[in-house]
Amino acid sequence: MFLQIAYTYSHTIDLGNTDDFSASNCCFKTIDKGNGDYDVRHRFVASYVYDLPFGQGKRCFGGVSGIRGKMIRGWQVSGITTFSTGQYEDAYLPTDWQVMGAFATSYPDKVGPAYTPKGTRTYGNWFNYDSFTYPGCPAGIPAPTATNCPNAVHLQGNADRNSLEEPGLNNWDIGAFKHTAITERLNTEFRVEFYNAWNHVQFSAPQSTLAPGTFGVITGLLEPPRVIQMALKFLW
Repeated sequence: MFLQIAYTYSHTIDLGNTDDFSASNCCFKTIDKGNGDYDVRHRFVASYVYDLPFGQGKRCFGGVSGIRGKMIRGWQVSGITTFSTGQYEDAYLPTDWQVMGAFATSYPDKVGPAYTPKGTRTYGNWFNYDSFTYPGCPAGIPAPTATNCPNAVHLQGNADRNSLEEPGLNNWDIGAFKHTAITERLNTEFRVEFYNAWNHVQFSAPQSTLAPGTFGVITGLLEPPRVIQMALKFLW
């Protein structure tokens, strides 16, 4: 039996990377400082291999021989189990609110809880749209004008950079192997592998542009649904 377990706690804080360009025109510490793009707070990984105790010389069915003995002997189970919290992303406005250019990122004001309560959270409302607004405007206004938002403030909002945590990972990859000796020289290996074995839904990042109908909506998967593959190998 082989078992390896690793747990990592980490916290990356930076001012952005080479792909970032914020509305503060990059790298002003008080505005840009936040969770790194690749920050993953908690990660647990277990790798394991276990020889099943079946067949001649083993604890179970040790007296079985012949063809039946070959069928129950030589089984092995292995896998990799991963639990991980999500990375982080910005909440940002769909317009150049500060009039700084096409590559700038304008942040909204955060006026309430960022996440939809867990009991009601789905892939269609991961983040709370009503908790973010254009600076100086009431919540829920998708397109501020001088009429519906007369007190607009064209400054950076108070929502921190990379303040929204994306969904995490709960993934099990499991394989079963059967080694069989046919003759002294000829051996076979049969294997069946299950990727995302329990078929857990692994959500990708929600949309984080402050627009009604799309903000907080998840449109993809971080990992595909269960995949099963089988193979038979002859060794001589």
